[in-house]
Amino acid sequence: MEKKEAPAIDWAKLTHEMESLLRLKTSPVAYKRLEKMEELEKIPGVMRLNRKASFCQAPALARMVGMTVGVTRDNL
Repeated sequence: MEKKEAPAIDWAKLTHEMESLLRLKTSPVAYKRLEKMEELEKIPGVMRLNRKASFCQAPALARMVGMTVGVTRDNL
């Protein structure tokens, strides 16, 4: 059987369409759980919280400010 190539996806167009349909006020963010603190320290430009916060505050801050936010158990 012959393998068929998947059609190329225009991610920029798809993202714009989703944002328009959902009428988002801020950009969507991604969440990644890291196993080791060293992984977090390697991320360029990561903003670390210097106080206690609830878990939902980190993604909200990332959406509103547009920065990469890093939290640990000590922050939550």
